[in-house]
Amino acid sequence: MPGFEEAIVGRLLSQAVKPVLYGVRHALARRGYGRTDEFTALGRLTLDPSTLSILAQIPIGITQRDVKAVLESPNGVEILRRIIALHLEASSGRRIGGAEEATIKPDIAAKVQSALVSLIRNQVLARYDTDQPQAVKLHEIRFDLLDTYAADLIGLLIERGKSWAEALVRSLRTPGRALDWAFTTLMRSQLEGIEHYLEVISRNTVPAEEDFREWKRNYRKVFDSRHSTIQLPQLERRLVSHEELFVRSAFQAWNASARNLASADHVEFGDFFNLINKTVILGDPGAGKSTTSTLLARKSFSFGLIPFIVRLRNIDVTLDGFAVETVIEEVLRNRYQMGAPAGAVRRLLSDGKAFLVFDGLDELIDSTAREAAAQTIDAVADLFPFTRVLVTSRRVGYSIARLNQDVFDEFVISSFSQDQVREYARRWFSLTHESDPMPTSANVSKFLELSRPIADLRTNPLMLAFICILFQEHGTIPHRRAEIFRQCVDLFLYRWDGKRRFGARPRNLDLVEVALSYVAYAVLTDRDYHEGVTERDVFDLVVDPLLEEGVPDRRGAFAVAQELLELCRGRAWIFANVDDGPRQEETFSFTHASFMEYFAALYVDRTMDTPEEIAHLVAPEISAGRWEILAQVCISLRLRGKKFGAARIMEQILARAESIVDRRRRSIIHSVPSSNDEDVSLVEFLLRVSETMPMASAVLRRLMDISVDHFALGRSNGLAALLNTDYQYVDAAYEKLIETLSLSIADLVNNPGVAVLARAWIATHFGYMAGQPLVHHVDFDRLCGARAKMMGDSVLKTSADRRSILTKSIRLHAGGDLLVNDPKSFVELFEGCHSPIPGFGPRSTVEWIVDCLSAPFRASLPTATAARLLRQIPRSNLIDNDLPIGGEAQQISRQAVEKACGLVVAYDDAAFAGWTLVAMAIHELWEIDEISSRDYLLQNGKLFQFFRYAEERKMGNLIDLSRWLEGIWNIWKHPAVGMGG
Repeated sequence: MPGFEEAIVGRLLSQAVKPVLYGVRHALARRGYGRTDEFTALGRLTLDPSTLSILAQIPIGITQRDVKAVLESPNGVEILRRIIALHLEASSGRRIGGAEEATIKPDIAAKVQSALVSLIRNQVLARYDTDQPQAVKLHEIRFDLLDTYAADLIGLLIERGKSWAEALVRSLRTPGRALDWAFTTLMRSQLEGIEHYLEVISRNTVPAEEDFREWKRNYRKVFDSRHSTIQLPQLERRLVSHEELFVRSAFQAWNASARNLASADHVEFGDFFNLINKTVILGDPGAGKSTTSTLLARKSFSFGLIPFIVRLRNIDVTLDGFAVETVIEEVLRNRYQMGAPAGAVRRLLSDGKAFLVFDGLDELIDSTAREAAAQTIDAVADLFPFTRVLVTSRRVGYSIARLNQDVFDEFVISSFSQDQVREYARRWFSLTHESDPMPTSANVSKFLELSRPIADLRTNPLMLAFICILFQEHGTIPHRRAEIFRQCVDLFLYRWDGKRRFGARPRNLDLVEVALSYVAYAVLTDRDYHEGVTERDVFDLVVDPLLEEGVPDRRGAFAVAQELLELCRGRAWIFANVDDGPRQEETFSFTHASFMEYFAALYVDRTMDTPEEIAHLVAPEISAGRWEILAQVCISLRLRGKKFGAARIMEQILARAESIVDRRRRSIIHSVPSSNDEDVSLVEFLLRVSETMPMASAVLRRLMDISVDHFALGRSNGLAALLNTDYQYVDAAYEKLIETLSLSIADLVNNPGVAVLARAWIATHFGYMAGQPLVHHVDFDRLCGARAKMMGDSVLKTSADRRSILTKSIRLHAGGDLLVNDPKSFVELFEGCHSPIPGFGPRSTVEWIVDCLSAPFRASLPTATAARLLRQIPRSNLIDNDLPIGGEAQQISRQAVEKACGLVVAYDDAAFAGWTLVAMAIHELWEIDEISSRDYLLQNGKLFQFFRYAEERKMGNLIDLSRWLEGIWNIWKHPAVGMGG
């Protein structure tokens, strides 16, 4: 018989391996290999067809169409994918549990065969359940021969899976490195789960194909309908399409793997989806995390994926976490009225056809629940390695329940640029201009001018919307966050009804506000109210307190509560009725967590006498990443209402952070492990407060001291935000940092301890502050000038016998001379600097040189110092050097080197010669890393043109460049250099 099975399996390979290829390519990219030949080779991977033995005759009564349906079903594809996983393990030389697992065990093969028999049998029986006439009667079907046929079919699957796995490993060239990810996540999950999956197949808990396709079509319609609009932030409830209002933010890489994935400082919204695999989006309150994740979920349809959005605040998270499949199925039934067919959710997750969003990790108020949710999400990522998972959270407090960094790439939503602020304002005023006679362009221009003093606040989308509302109503703009909220409340509750004649005006709005503050604090602190409050809850929460506030009788207190409910019913302003909650009663909820925290702050301010009491209440919550706005509003209220009130709250919070730091230092001395980052959360909160509120000089200086320590230890980059030009204390920040870091440079000679070296590293590489995630507008010249003030002669006087690798690097980058008589001096330029602060500064001196010549913020770096060092590079003894240790110079991007080449052509001969040798050495490291020949990598590209130009420049101090281009001599001693590959 013709081997029709061979053709089917060949076609299935491309479908089965697609998520494997995506996963391996993503893993290479997140480790910095995203622009190598190895990466692109995966995209070109093909498999030559092979001739295999013809299978045994199909048993009577079973048709080719039956076998084809089974093999092309999701279960057939999944079986093939797991066979590939087993062969990838063997082909790479890896072992997960020992040498005996290098091939498919007989018992596993038997289970695969049993699963196939079950699938084919069920397929045949399903055909006989229809009214269609059948050529063979049911009792004549030779099911007794199905085992023999299935055994041959399994042999074919195993053979083709093995061929593909071997082709993949060959294309990777360095399988040991490239498949690290595969065997720590994907392959391990596939191998460990194969027996469970085969049992699932045998139980036949899969949806009928026709029902499944119909459900997907209907679900897309419902999903698009529900998520096609966004509420326009204004006083009247109005829905508009996303395209009319939403301004797409960019993203900044937050952790190391995200920085490797991103090819630039910012990732534009349109490019971001392609980077999502296991991804976290961080952002401040009101940054647009939920809206962004929803739009990305809508976009997933165009990639053939099915999105599921899980709002974490709406589910019950126990100490053991939650059952993700059950939660998704409940969301489909309740929110979309589109219950999925049995087994559909599991199938989509297993096949990698789902786009899974966990929105609002930070909105789980209880820290225990948040940690349990994070552990569940980590488990989901491991259990379903092919499914794209997107998690959103506030940046503040994320470290309390951080997801596995070995799996998740972390990005932060960038603040609006000034152009984006202008565009949002243009859209907002265009949508709301009907009642305003002033032309939109004039409105926007005036708005931008008046809001200039709070340029930092208006970069947040939610705050920008509030500012637009206040400007339209008042023609003026407040300059503090708490005042913006206060005026919004004043407008929404006090003025709007009278202006629009919308319902009756409450008789006592002051008491209504008091009542709302009691409700807000209860919703914030009592888990029973997290999903909203009913009318009965409102009465229970406010009546007795109102009696104590001075309302003469219970009837009057009930009247105030009723006025509150009537004021909010049907209006999506601050506190509104949403729908029937779990108790099947009308439920009220705050429209945004920011308003809830504002009113809860009013409660705290009114019920606590001293600033110290407030600090004692809010500090633990801030440490846990909660109550950011509440605490800021409390400080603002005490600033206006009590002498030294705000300063005393800030001082108490700082003192708590300092005490935690002291305990941490003592615990290190006594080898007691530290538990968390409470002090970091407190300090970063105070840094944000200092952006808009007055801060006592003594508190500010202490705050900067501890911020420098946190930065030096790699625990927080909040320090960088103090250098933004719109920071109100930017002058004081520069003054304090120059003073503090200069002392560390001076101490290098006599006291080169860990803390001194870390601070000296910051000072020497101060210009790298411009590339930190929290920096949005910085003065490059001022950064460079500050660095120059910090540098002193002390760093150049360190004796050679006392220099560690780190000290040598600092000395060179500070302007010290290269020890040209040391035969290792050239190699050491490429070796690791041993940076004391992960992610800050260069990994090697040669990377520092490249950054000075090509980084987007190179104007803040000492380019002249780098050029001086290039002039000192020796021109002899540069043949067959031992490879450098560390430094990762092979990961320096081709684009950066090409950009540097374009700048260096204008340099004098000595600097040009030094750079040419550096570029040659980097190129050789690429050759080794990618196992490619020199001529293959150059291929008449920009670097080839540069080297030809260098050859034509004909400088006597250059080694024979022509012979190097031909691969005849090399800088590094390695068999893959030059003509290798």
